[in-house]
Amino acid sequence: MFRIGGYINLDNSDVVQGQKFRVSIGPKKNKISFIQYLKPLSSQFPYFFVNIVKLEPESCVTIGIANQDISDEAIPGNWTNTIGYESVSGKCLSSHRNNANTIGKPVQKGDSFGLLITHFGASQSTVVFVHNDQPIATRYHFESDHSQYLPTITLENGPIEIEIMWHNSALPSLVPNYETNFTWIRPNDELCRVTDASLFENLERQEDLPIQSPVALSRSKPHYKCIQMEVSPEGNGSSVGIASCSPLKPTPTCSLLRDYYTWLPKMKLKNGNSIGWGVFYNPDSQETSDKSEQLILVFVTFNESIIDVLFVLQPEGGFFPLVLMQPWSRRVKLEIYSSLNNEDVNKLTKFYHAKLAPAIEIYNRDAIESTIDPNDIRTSSHDIEKIIDKTKTIIRIPKNKSGLHYIQFRRPITPERRFFFIELIKMSSGTNVVLGIASSMFFDENNGKLPGQMFDTIGYHSKTGYMYYNGKYHGNMMGHKCSRGDSMALEMEVFEPDMSVAIFSKNFKPVGTRFLTLKDFNEFLPTFAVQNNGDEFEMNVYWHTVVSMPPHFNVRNPEDWCYPEGTKIDSNDKTFILPHHYDHSVCLQAPYSLHHKYNHFEIILEEDFDKNNPPPAIALCTACPFDPPPVSQFKQDYLRFWPTGEAMTAVKKKDRLGWGIFYADEDAPKDEEQLMICFLTINRQVVYLRVLFQPPGGFYPVVIAPPNVYKIKMDFGATRVSTEDFAGDQIKSIILDANKQIEIEKKMISQGKNPREQNDDTKRSKMCTII
Repeated sequence: MFRIGGYINLDNSDVVQGQKFRVSIGPKKNKISFIQYLKPLSSQFPYFFVNIVKLEPESCVTIGIANQDISDEAIPGNWTNTIGYESVSGKCLSSHRNNANTIGKPVQKGDSFGLLITHFGASQSTVVFVHNDQPIATRYHFESDHSQYLPTITLENGPIEIEIMWHNSALPSLVPNYETNFTWIRPNDELCRVTDASLFENLERQEDLPIQSPVALSRSKPHYKCIQMEVSPEGNGSSVGIASCSPLKPTPTCSLLRDYYTWLPKMKLKNGNSIGWGVFYNPDSQETSDKSEQLILVFVTFNESIIDVLFVLQPEGGFFPLVLMQPWSRRVKLEIYSSLNNEDVNKLTKFYHAKLAPAIEIYNRDAIESTIDPNDIRTSSHDIEKIIDKTKTIIRIPKNKSGLHYIQFRRPITPERRFFFIELIKMSSGTNVVLGIASSMFFDENNGKLPGQMFDTIGYHSKTGYMYYNGKYHGNMMGHKCSRGDSMALEMEVFEPDMSVAIFSKNFKPVGTRFLTLKDFNEFLPTFAVQNNGDEFEMNVYWHTVVSMPPHFNVRNPEDWCYPEGTKIDSNDKTFILPHHYDHSVCLQAPYSLHHKYNHFEIILEEDFDKNNPPPAIALCTACPFDPPPVSQFKQDYLRFWPTGEAMTAVKKKDRLGWGIFYADEDAPKDEEQLMICFLTINRQVVYLRVLFQPPGGFYPVVIAPPNVYKIKMDFGATRVSTEDFAGDQIKSIILDANKQIEIEKKMISQGKNPREQNDDTKRSKMCTII
């Protein structure tokens, strides 16, 4: 009946209708205990919840849904095709991802939290997370096998005591029904006040404060409207739209399907104006389920009148009403309707018939373009099985087929389709999976080597976490190991003639960047290698041709930075707690390089320091070290400031240290090699300037922690700074000197000399200025 791991104590082993099931663990630190009920949730029994009886501040209970293959040391939500709700953070995760329009709430002693499946879909189901009987977030659950919808709970860092109401013991009166007892999902009381269940106020004037329905629009709830109770003097109001349950997997390529639709009025809004959205299904057929994937007509109303219509592809599970409140529009009133009037039905019916044929044409064209041809998948042996299931390609290697196996996709990645990922479904601890880019020649001439171990190839290795390029794996970041239940991904972030830049990720979080020196873009072929010892292997591949967009990383969110494996993050305090590194330095790196809209980063010297225990260093670095090193002094792969020696006297505890950039010629084409000015700031005052050529892919913000530093605090309050203060004679003089020095370098290089062998004082005076 139960699968149990760790130190679980059960008061009883029987599940009785109407009775709670008590579970506890003792004072075990850094240990995960696990209980999984082997009877799946179903449309008859779609809901279970947990009451917290005892919970320490550092303890965590996670409830979720997982299949029977999940490791008993894994946490639901942090495993492919599982979902989970963490008590300590309030995060609601689906297949490792927390990003969605709605977020969870932390759970404390005395609280209850649960999850309700509102739609059991063929490829994805919709789930509402519940906190103290109130809906607080929605997520997709991407497992298609309903027999594997097993309630799963983990307990970490006891003592913990909980009471579980399993799905088949919950009385019908305890199961939420948001179709009949409708209530909006909204932020907590400190951010959003609600009166009479429909009037909402943005108390802290936050941007994009979400209010979402827990159920999708349907034939029985076809339309909602948002009354703008307070607009800005310019006539701007809150954003009003419809959205999917959470981000789709993969991000759809069809132009008819998006995660979110909004409508921006061209006129100035006034207090009392309303904007609404609605859905309209095929009027000639009532047989198709409202929740299935299908072409539908969506419409926008302004002050009750239909003013715009659009044919879209509804994702399975439907579209959810969503309002994003704004600082300039603090109050809105929301109303949802159970029917449309006859006039609107007649009008929408005409629109539906008029626009259906063009929508079908678009849908069919995308279906053809995104279809995976089995002949496009090269394999090194006939033992490798490939199964194409819509957007997913299943790669299997049978048991007892040990050795080195290669898979390559014949269609190159492009700037428009630049991201692909895999999910590791079955693999042993001894298996190594390599995800990378290589040319078609590699497949025939690899000599038993792996992607990244040969010139003009790159590869991310699951067993070590190393990210190889041209036979090396050196770089700021050393990667993260991956195993069963994880995902691995590659995005070609920058396409440049000499060197392109790839960013690797694990579980949709960045782990590092590497240069790709392959010059022929038509040979940028997704390539895999699998080293196994005879155990069965299976992975799901989502080729770039079925993924429209890579995940977007927020440079102001520390969880979206690259950091060493084992790092703990306090997102509220913007702080990294680093793992042990007593004999070496470790780095943090931003996911993207500095550019016009993100041209500065900084840290706060939070901890005490002295000459024996120096503070962290900050640097501007290329995606990885140049190979070979450049000859010119104006082409560098890193620029570092470490306050040691005399430089330590310039800083003190609580100071801010930062690097930034701006361009010598802001109007120069970005695909041309151009001069940039790098500037060092202390407490947001510029103290040093350096002129360099922008490297391929740009300079990435990097923080270097020496062996004595275990805490790094970021400040994201100045990620974009004005460069107006840099205009003037001093900058012109610096650029003039730099251009003169560049011409001297060119002459030396033509004579076979090395500019790096110049006198250090001479070259420093030409390239940088201390202010």
